[in-house]
Amino acid sequence: AKIAVAAGVDRLWVGKDGLLSTPAVSAVIRSREGGLKAFGGFILSASHNPGGIDEDFGIKYNSENGGPAAEKITDVMLARTKAITEI
Repeated sequence: AKIAVAAGVDRLWVGKDGLLSTPAVSAVIRSREGGLKAFGGFILSASHNPGGIDEDFGIKYNSENGGPAAEKITDVMLARTKAITEI
């Protein structure tokens, strides 16, 4: 959350006290009550997306339609993470 705020994100929705499947998270990204619309969402997933210790944990980014973001978006994200020098 601190990193998101430092990068200019002004609103975070964070799930707690439970687990959501990727399709459930996608549904939350697509529609929120009160007219709030997500630009997208990061999904922390123990899935086929390699990453983390022993490559059994990954991070997905789904765009505002709830589906996987296009490579042109994730490529920019990857480039920006490589440019981080401190937190």
